[in-house]
Amino acid sequence: MVDCSVKSDSMTILENIPMNRVCASDEDTISTTMCFLQLPSSNNFLIQLYNHQVSVFRVFPALIAVFRVSSSGLFSTFLLNTIALDDLLMQIGELGRYQWFLFFVSTFCTMICPVSVFAHLFMVLDVPHWCEVGSWNATHCEPYGLDPFECRELQKNLSIPWSEEAEEYAKCQMYNVSGVEFYPGLDPTTLEVIGCQNGWVFDEKPYLRSLTAKLNLVCDREVMIRVSQSVFFIGALIGCPMFGTLSDRFCRVRIWFVCVLLSFVFSTLSLYPVNVWLYTLLRLLTAMAACMLYTLPFVYVSEIVGANKRTLLAFLLPFAWSTGYLIITTFSWLIGDWFYIQLCVIGIHIAVFPVFIFGLLPESPRWLIAKGRLREAAEILTTFARRNGKQMPHNYMDELLDESKMVTSEGSEIKLGPADLFKNRTMAFWMTVLVIMAFGHGLTYIGLTFLSSELGFDFYLSYFIQAFVEVPGYAFALLLLQYIGRRPSTSFLMIASGVGCLVAMFFPPGVWKAICVFCSKFAISASYVISDVYTVEVLPTNVRGFGLHFLAGMATIGNIIAPLIIILADIWSPFPLVLCSVVVITGGTLLLFLPETRGTMLPDTMEEALSLRKTKQRIPSEDDGTKA
Repeated sequence: MVDCSVKSDSMTILENIPMNRVCASDEDTISTTMCFLQLPSSNNFLIQLYNHQVSVFRVFPALIAVFRVSSSGLFSTFLLNTIALDDLLMQIGELGRYQWFLFFVSTFCTMICPVSVFAHLFMVLDVPHWCEVGSWNATHCEPYGLDPFECRELQKNLSIPWSEEAEEYAKCQMYNVSGVEFYPGLDPTTLEVIGCQNGWVFDEKPYLRSLTAKLNLVCDREVMIRVSQSVFFIGALIGCPMFGTLSDRFCRVRIWFVCVLLSFVFSTLSLYPVNVWLYTLLRLLTAMAACMLYTLPFVYVSEIVGANKRTLLAFLLPFAWSTGYLIITTFSWLIGDWFYIQLCVIGIHIAVFPVFIFGLLPESPRWLIAKGRLREAAEILTTFARRNGKQMPHNYMDELLDESKMVTSEGSEIKLGPADLFKNRTMAFWMTVLVIMAFGHGLTYIGLTFLSSELGFDFYLSYFIQAFVEVPGYAFALLLLQYIGRRPSTSFLMIASGVGCLVAMFFPPGVWKAICVFCSKFAISASYVISDVYTVEVLPTNVRGFGLHFLAGMATIGNIIAPLIIILADIWSPFPLVLCSVVVITGGTLLLFLPETRGTMLPDTMEEALSLRKTKQRIPSEDDGTKA
């Protein structure tokens, strides 16, 4: 680790703020060098940057985690050129009219991601069904003068067992009528009960088609509904590091467009699934591209605004996630047909294409500076100034040139690995707690989402409320982050979410059970946002990147497991709620043994991180000197 002091005459606004620059490079991708600017947390953009890395997809938030520290677009170019560019942005507008325009365009593009994630839930709704009786058909009813409807009902009565308890026909069993002649007076109770041998008959309305019927996802094949969703998250786990690397090496906006195009292609192919295996494969391929359609906008909007405005945008962009969630839920509620729901997903992709066709999004100036393309960066920044009603300073090219030279000339290689996080006993304990916290967030957020169909509550209304409660959850998180602190807020919200899950266990499916789950979803959504910030502030710089990668990977594993634990509810119905509550309550309780980080400097070394247990390196705020 090389400590490089940074001095710039142009940075008079920062001259009284303590700072240092720590440079590092990942030996796996030697070509990329990172320089982290350490500023007081009241002005610190690092917190927001790392927050962006961990807060991807609210349905699978940890997907960005798998970015390599030095190859991901979340790190390298964003951190490389902050001093000169942030100084310049303060003069031409940190968050002016043009940046607001770009922000709203970016958030519009972001909605592809949640729509792609949640559409699957509304395309695989249960359809009334029973076993197909291959040995009987309509011709057997002609001698008895029965019309086709009467024939079907009578054949169902004589071939499908009736459950007095459930008050419905068996869905996965039938009487063995093979070789038995059909006639109205047949007594089927003397026949053997077997599983469905010839497929199923679906009582499906023409305008309310379900993918469940098309792919026969019932009985022993019903598990594929959950498996395909888990595979989706696996695809996101694969796609994020791949496209993250490409966005860092080639450019932001073009790779962004490539992701939109690929997601569009695979979503279109999903209209014509031949079988469940092809559909699952298309879901995986869609996720590989769609995951970046939340990540890249997060990175992009962070790179086009000044340091003091990133906190605001970091909490505004998740609202786009909730908006997309609400849109697909509402549309599915109104339409109900899987084919048209998928067309809605495709339509949102098509609506985004003009953004790239007409060049509404310029390339990130930070990325251009990091690549030494100063003339292009200058043109874009000049556009920023003009549309914000500002004037570019006369010496801006000199500042950008000096910064670009410093970026390409400074740096040293360090060897980092997950083992560094566990060498010290105290840090190993901290990491264990953070792992439980991250896994609990990923598991509980997705688990509660999938439980919407098991609440005995109106299906669509349940999902709509689950999406809606995230909006006040994010706002509540911002208030707690500002006034209460990181650790107590995260701990309280995790425990509250777990208690909500436990209480829900004692209610039968219905309104009260649904209310408990909704409250838990509110708490876990708010906790998720705050925990991202806390994780950044408690890990030292020299292992922070790998630590975030490791923890977000744990959250992704929670995302993958969550759809599968719903299957175990068939064995013991409270199991998903019990598991979620145990994990988040344990994580929230153990979190109280970790230090509070509000109002502290970001630790650069392991020693500084461990010192958070004893003392706080307080940072003066603009108001009272303690608020961070």
